[in-house]
This record gives sequence, structure tokens and C-alpha cells, in this order.
Amino acid sequence: MASRDKDHHVHAQELEVTSRISKALDDRAFRDIALGENYYRLLNLKESAPQVCRAT
Repeated sequence: MASRDKDHHVHAQELEVTSRISKALDDRAFRDIALGENYYRLLNLKESAPQVCRAT
């Protein structure tokens, strides 16, 4: 999402769209995609993405 070639307006638009999409994901999909768990699994890394906190 971040890029040196984007101005603030483009970044703000992309952030708004990405935020809307993230809200539609369940906790597992959010962790896999937004927090990067898929990346850790694909590269067989020992580390993992943080767990999603439960809403209070």
C-alpha cells in the first residue's frame, strides 16, 4: 500500500478501501492477510503473526 510515488490523497483513498475490506474479514482471514501469517507459513518461518485480540 505504501509507495514513494503516491501522494497523500491516493494513500488516503487506498487506506479507506483497505480498511473497509479488513472489517469484512473474520479473525482468521484478518490474521492471515493483514497481519501476515500467510507470509510466515509460505516461507516456513518459526515466527508467526500476532494473534487477533478479542473484542471486549
